[in-house]
Order: sequence, then C-alpha cells, then structure tokens
Amino acid sequence: VAKESRFNCFGTCLVNDIVLFKEGESFRAGRVEVHCEAEGVPLSIITKFSIVAHDAQKAYAVWQPSDIAEIIATEDILDTVTYTVLPDGNIGTLLPVDCR
Repeated sequence: VAKESRFNCFGTCLVNDIVLFKEGESFRAGRVEVHCEAEGVPLSIITKFSIVAHDAQKAYAVWQPSDIAEIIATEDILDTVTYTVLPDGNIGTLLPVDCR
C-alpha cells in the first residue's frame, strides 16, 4: 500500500488527488483512495465520478462525485488535474490538451 504511485514515466499521483483515467474509448475522473500492488501489478482504488458537463472549448468539465470505489490498473491513469469543489458539491476540473 502506498500514498503515491507512478502512473507513467513522467507522472505520479497521491492519495486524494483528482485524476483522469482511461475507461473504454474515453476517460473519466475520480479521486484516488489508495494505491497498492497485487502480484507485481500496480493498482489504484478510485472513487469514480459521473460527467455532468464538458466544455472542450474552455477545457473544463463538471463531475458528480460518488461513494463507489473501484480498482483500476494504475497505468490507466492519464493525468492529475486542477479542480475545485463547486457550491452544489460537484467537482469542476481543468482538462489537459489530450482530454478535451
């Protein structure tokens, strides 16, 4: 179990970071709950968010948090993102160029 994990040769993320991760042909956001390893495979437990709004022109997305956590391969994390908690409890994130 770890507080920080490397998801590619350039990036790391910490517990409680908001990250974008691959999900099928698209991406999704979530909060990192814990990093771990099983049989040499790095894994991350992520509380997944649901998309509420996405504005590619402004490089911004709004997500609704949930209490449901799932295990993903740490290598599926795309990036950590700058975020804000909105008055209604949703999470607003800036999106990197490759996720707009």
